[in-house]
Amino acid sequence: MVRTKVQADALAQAFADIRQWSGATGALNSAQAQSLMNAQRMGLADFERLAPGADLGYLVGLWVVRGVREALSCDPALSERLTTFLTQLLYLTAADAECRLWQNTRWCTAIDRLLFHWQCWYGSGDLSTDRFLQRCDDLLLQCRDAKASVCLEVIESFNRRADKELDRAALLASRIADTERGKLKRQQAEERVTALLNECFSGNSVPDAIYRYITQSLSPALQFCLINDREHLWEFWTEMLTQLVQAFSLNKTAEQQQAFFCQGPQLGARLSAAAPPPGCEPNEYHEFVTQVIVDIEALLAGQRVHTVIAPPAPASVATVSVKAHPRDGEPCPIASGDWLVFDSPHEGRIHCQLLLQMPGSHDLVLVNRQGHKVLQLSVGRMLDALDRGSVSPLADIKAYSTALNRAAARLEYCHSDLAAKRRLASRMEAQRQAQAKRQQAAREQAAKARADADRTRRQQAMAEERRRLEREKREREAEERVAQREYEQQRLTEALARVDELATGSSADIPLADGSQCRAQLGMIMPSTGKHLFYDRFGRKVAEWRREQLAELLLEGRAVFYEAEPGFESRLEQIVHAQRKVPVL
Repeated sequence: MVRTKVQADALAQAFADIRQWSGATGALNSAQAQSLMNAQRMGLADFERLAPGADLGYLVGLWVVRGVREALSCDPALSERLTTFLTQLLYLTAADAECRLWQNTRWCTAIDRLLFHWQCWYGSGDLSTDRFLQRCDDLLLQCRDAKASVCLEVIESFNRRADKELDRAALLASRIADTERGKLKRQQAEERVTALLNECFSGNSVPDAIYRYITQSLSPALQFCLINDREHLWEFWTEMLTQLVQAFSLNKTAEQQQAFFCQGPQLGARLSAAAPPPGCEPNEYHEFVTQVIVDIEALLAGQRVHTVIAPPAPASVATVSVKAHPRDGEPCPIASGDWLVFDSPHEGRIHCQLLLQMPGSHDLVLVNRQGHKVLQLSVGRMLDALDRGSVSPLADIKAYSTALNRAAARLEYCHSDLAAKRRLASRMEAQRQAQAKRQQAAREQAAKARADADRTRRQQAMAEERRRLEREKREREAEERVAQREYEQQRLTEALARVDELATGSSADIPLADGSQCRAQLGMIMPSTGKHLFYDRFGRKVAEWRREQLAELLLEGRAVFYEAEPGFESRLEQIVHAQRKVPVL
């Protein structure tokens, strides 16, 4: 839906341009409209081919109604009515194709709501079905040949009544949900009470009167406590029933017998002090407590009490539940409130809403528009139905607004495409005119070109001579660079040879680390590393250079080598001997 005035004005201008460019202003009859609505595709070229001369407002209307029909999934009873309504919508849109309706939020909201009511409704065959269909027929009758303002009032009136029905249905559905939760809570309470009685009394000895009171009166009271969240009473009576079973047990150990003598009187006192359980008659509860006290006193006195073996309590009859399914443990992709369409072989298509998943169960409860429960199935069966395609969620979209947005996008694309074609045709016409001018200019330039040919040839010859001279210059410079590299290589070779000629005892002027020059003698050459060690006249090592480094110093003029002095070998041995004694730090 167009939401700003700038967008609405741009869209209106685009439609006005297309209408002006096409020049078509014809109308469509109902037969043509039905044929175009059912066409396989509907672009601008298809519209011009199937409805030549028809106004382009009908094309915009067709885009809208076709988009609405594609987004909806209605009950078959509404199919013809939906077609009638879409035909009326087509003519309303075509009559107002400059998009005034498109930017009207009230109009879009009303139609979106109407289509929602139609989509989630299905015919159940009762009186409500006839009433709903009659209201749909009245709406279509009042909208026939009416203006948009009248149609808007009629649609909003229909929506208000349908919304009230949904509100009543929601209230009824909430009551159904409360009822289902209550049933489940009551069932769980019965199961807990039954489990407690079986745990305490099944197979144990207990006086018959006491057991009858527990099963007939106390059991419903305990269920009431669980249902109404009275946990303190439940815990109290759980403790009391456990102590009763221990008190009337026939085979007590010595420790149990001793505990009974201590706790037996307290048990009767606690029961006497307690209020009657909820729903129990005070007189009956008083008789129950009296019977417990009498039997406990008899046991304490060593007398025998007549007891019976309590049978297992019968399991409570569970509410009707869907049979367990292997996929019940998987998560359900449908959330409460989602609308679904079921394809039932017996009832046809059922449009219903997921009300809830039963607490502590895998059963799903679904209701219709009237809030009536129509289906109850397990999560596993729902997943199977989704996989088979027999159930599909209703798209949670606003059908009319979505169709408007798509129609607006197609209109903008169509406008840009036609504008591009018109610009291309204009450019081609301009090119044809420019070509004639260029041919005239070419003839005029031909004479000038012939006059300029000699000058051009002379300029080319001069340019060729300059390129030759530049090429020769580059060749000379390349040869000079090669000669320079060969000269430098030769000097490096000679310098390396001069370094290789150095012998132990040769003198040299070499630079030190601080940049000063020093006269030193070559004291040692290490063949493994190529290092040359130099010592001063006191026998101290002053420098250490590799072969390549000495050659670079020689080339740079920073070092001068001299021949070895006589008698240097003996001094060298002294130096080496001294260095071996005292390590150099």
